[in-house]
Amino acid sequence: NIQLVKRFNYMNEKNQRKKIEYNTKYNKENYVNFSLKIKPELNNKIVNYCKSNNISRPEFLERAIEALNHDI
Repeated sequence: NIQLVKRFNYMNEKNQRKKIEYNTKYNKENYVNFSLKIKPELNNKIVNYCKSNNISRPEFLERAIEALNHDI
């Protein structure tokens, strides 16, 4: 019984490592890091907007760009 538990734990760890490796590779191929420094007040506005609209910050940025493109 203990051997089964050890084997199960080993397989879970192995699968978890594979999942992490896959996610890391996928993220490198499909995303880029985007970093900037903004004032805390602006950050608070963005965070509050995202929370109240239940969206991520990348989604916020995408919506902002769409809005700007429609205004131009």
